[in-house]
Amino acid sequence: VKLAQLQMELIRSSFKDIVHDLKAELDGSVLSYQALGDIPSNLADKRGVFQGIKDEIWKGIGTSVLDGHISSLHNDTGMRPSAKFLDAAQQFQDTLNTSKLATVSDVAVGMKVVATRTSHEDVRDEVSSIDEKNGTVRLKNKKNGTFQLQLVRPDPEWISVLIQKNRPYKLPVFINTDVFEAIVADLIEKEWAPPTMLLLDFTAELMDTAAESFIKEMKQIKSFPLLESFLIARASEIVDSLKKSSMAKVQDFIKREQVPYTQNHYLFEEICKLRSNRMMDEILSSIKSYGTGTSVNIAPDILSSMIKNIFERNQKRSIDDHMTEEMQNALNSYGKVALKRFIDNIPMLCIEIMQKFADEMNCILSATTDEEIERVVVAPSNIVAMKKNLKQKVDSLDKGIVALRELF
Repeated sequence: VKLAQLQMELIRSSFKDIVHDLKAELDGSVLSYQALGDIPSNLADKRGVFQGIKDEIWKGIGTSVLDGHISSLHNDTGMRPSAKFLDAAQQFQDTLNTSKLATVSDVAVGMKVVATRTSHEDVRDEVSSIDEKNGTVRLKNKKNGTFQLQLVRPDPEWISVLIQKNRPYKLPVFINTDVFEAIVADLIEKEWAPPTMLLLDFTAELMDTAAESFIKEMKQIKSFPLLESFLIARASEIVDSLKKSSMAKVQDFIKREQVPYTQNHYLFEEICKLRSNRMMDEILSSIKSYGTGTSVNIAPDILSSMIKNIFERNQKRSIDDHMTEEMQNALNSYGKVALKRFIDNIPMLCIEIMQKFADEMNCILSATTDEEIERVVVAPSNIVAMKKNLKQKVDSLDKGIVALRELF
């Protein structure tokens, strides 16, 4: 009898561990069962499931894609779509900032330039190196020596060639606006349009990927693979439609920008400043050559003669040289104005794909027919069987735990 009692006590002491293990298995089974969600059996229930999923997409995808809302900084595994778009927009800006239209007056290594000596002679050559600290430029031909940076400017020969080839019959002493417009249109088409389209493509692909990921991560959809495919297909259609709409706006914007126009006061102020910059730099450089540090020692007659020589040299330049310089100044000034418009407007046109997606998706899903809902809100037989087996398992485990607890 004692032996039997001892054996019974031993068995009872192990019940707690057995119940603990069964409880853990029960909890896992319940979670798996709940993850499969409710499987509707009639059209009314299917409508309810579809409506809930539609509302979740409408409310959730805007927060997920644009607002950048996160539940935990530490659990965030990657960049949000909004952050990725901002990075792409910054790359777009960087690309345009290095384009020819944005850097007409910039001097860089390898560029053809016109450098002015202190003796006021012009030298045409390529830049070998630039010393930003000391403000000097060394040219490719070592015999030409080193020049002060402010006396080096991009060689406008390419502009001169275009002016000569398109010289009008009428008095050719003014800037040919047709040439100016053709240069702006050509540079925008070649240098600004391609990165614009790349940003548009990137935004559409980003939205398409984000929508697909959001749909696949929805818990309510796990039991309905047909519904998942249906929603992803609709999302892709909406992205394509929004991309076409944005592309039309972008193309209109580019076409409009290819015809130069602005009332921005910066353009006129900058052109007026640039008109005198070259001669002012030459005069200031010549004056500095007569002094050391902040002290300058130069006789008035020498100063007068030096300034007179600079002006006479400028007067001897051909009308083509003056027109070329004037057009270079205009391109330099207008390029900066047009650049600001592109940098601001193009990303705003592209982001419309992401901004309008949730409302467009909600609209198209609201128009889904009962026949379509009936067809896609269906759980496959294996899911139904899995849920049935899980329900039986949960019931069996629950009963087993209750029975074991009665024994101790």
